Amino acid sequence: MGPPDYNGDMNRLASIPQHLWDTLSEAARVGIGAVIEALENRIAELEARLNQNSTNSSKPPSSDPIGVKRKPPDPPSKNRRGG
Repeated sequence: MGPPDYNGDMNRLASIPQHLWDTLSEAARVGIGAVIEALENRIAELEARLNQNSTNSSKPPSSDPIGVKRKPPDPPSKNRRGG
């Protein structure tokens, strides 16, 4: 098994050089793989939180970053209230 490739931003491919990877014990390789997986999960979690605003979460509109456009309210219905 070769070194794990990290492709977090889909544009850059970086990996541990093969000559260094070959010097590691199996336990170290497994540990490195586990750390990389945990960090990738954390990055995905944080990116999901960054993509939230008041329209897709319970956050108030005042917490939206500048420039976020909100959907205008629906026009009032022509129907009368009640049943």
